[in-house]
Amino acid sequence: MPYSRKIKLTKKFTFDMAHALYGHDGQCKNIHGHTYHLEITVEGFPLNRPGFTDDGMVMDFGDMKKIVHDAIVKKLDHALVLNQNAPYSDNKDFLNQFEKVVILPFQPTCENLVLYFADALECAFVANIKLYSIRLDETLHPMQYGPMIENGLLKT
Repeated sequence: MPYSRKIKLTKKFTFDMAHALYGHDGQCKNIHGHTYHLEITVEGFPLNRPGFTDDGMVMDFGDMKKIVHDAIVKKLDHALVLNQNAPYSDNKDFLNQFEKVVILPFQPTCENLVLYFADALECAFVANIKLYSIRLDETLHPMQYGPMIENGLLKT
């Protein structure tokens, strides 16, 4: 039965990451870590493919997990993430003390990471599936929510 309405699918991911905010005037200038909670939402029409394993699905959650894991989680989980403009970002003696360091061309704030994730995932899904929104929480707190980017804010 073909449907004419789009469906949104959301999958949640969790990863641990450390960062330091170069030039920040508070405690976040020091290396510290968070357990990040990431929500990725895609939008599409359920497939009308009787006899196929993906019949009635927008996409298989296993496929979504692999895409996000490969583009984001695998790279950042248990990594130290630093701004390339920080003077210590090219100090080999310092960096060699860590096993997994990621140097980014921007300040690794939660807000900038959401935009970075949008760029990383923008073309990762097949044509009939559109990245709809991304939400990233640095910590789970009942009165605090992290940045979110939605449909109208994604590049077109």
